Amino acid sequence: MIGTGALASRTAALLLAMALLSGDGSQAAGDAAALVWDRARGAVDTLDGLGSALRRALDEARTGASRTVQGDQPPGEALSSAAELVEDAREAAKDAVAAVSAFDGVRRAQDPGAPTLPAAVQPAELQAVADELRAAAPGADDFAGMRRRSTDLLEHVDGALANLVNGRLTEAGTEVRAARADHDALLGWTVGSGTMLLWLRTTDAMISAVTALIDAGIANDPEAAARASAELAAIGPRASEADRALRIAIAEGAAEVTSPALQRLAAAIADVDELRIAVAGDVGP
Repeated sequence: MIGTGALASRTAALLLAMALLSGDGSQAAGDAAALVWDRARGAVDTLDGLGSALRRALDEARTGASRTVQGDQPPGEALSSAAELVEDAREAAKDAVAAVSAFDGVRRAQDPGAPTLPAAVQPAELQAVADELRAAAPGADDFAGMRRRSTDLLEHVDGALANLVNGRLTEAGTEVRAARADHDALLGWTVGSGTMLLWLRTTDAMISAVTALIDAGIANDPEAAARASAELAAIGPRASEADRALRIAIAEGAAEVTSPALQRLAAAIADVDELRIAVAGDVGP
C-alpha cells in the first residue's frame, strides 16, 4: 500500500521528469530547481518545528535530572512531562518524514546520483524515548528521596549541636535520634561505586560523638563530655573529604537513573539536526 506522502513524492518526481523531457529545456530546468528549492524549504521548516519540540522536551528532562541530583524537589513530574512533550512531537516527526520524502523525490528526479540523506527520526523512535523517560521517573523520585535524607541527616546533627550549646538536652536528643534514623536508612542505599561508604562512616562517627556528648550532659559527667568533644573535633579534618565522596556518589548514582533516557533524546535531536543540515544545502540564501 502506498502512503499519501510516498504518492505525492512519486507524482512530483514524475511531473518533474516529464518537464525535463519537454520542449524548453532551460525553462524545465528552472522549474525543476524551483520545485527542489520549495520542497527543501518545506522540509527544513518541518524539521525546525520537530527540533524545537524535542529541545523543549530535553529542557524539561534536564530539569528532572537536576532535581534528581539536588533532591530538593521530586524529579519524576518533570521527567513525565518531558515524556509527554516527546509524545506530542510524534506528529511533527510524521510531518517531517513526509516533507523530507517529498523533497528527496524531486531531488533525485533532478539528480539521480545525489547522495543519500541521513535517516529521518520516526514517530516510533520518539515513542520509545518517551517510554524510557517515563520509566525513569519513579526511580528518580526514589533517588531524590534518599538524597534528601543525606541532607536531613546533616541538618539534624547541626540541630543537635545547636541545642547542646543552648543546654536543651532533650531537644538535642530528638535531633540526634532523627539523624541516626536517616543514617540507618541510607546504609541500604547502594550508590556511587563505594564512595558513599566513606561518607557513611564519617557521619556515623559524628552521630556517635554527638550522642556521647548528650549522654555526658545528662549524666553531668565533664570527663565524658571532654572525651566526646575530642572525638567530634577529630572528625573535622575528614569531613570535607567525606562531603566530596558524597557528591561523587550522588552524581554517579543520579546519572545511572536519568542519563540513558536523556542521551537517547539528545541523540534524536542530533539526528534531526544532521538531516536538517543536509536538506538545507538545497535551500540556498
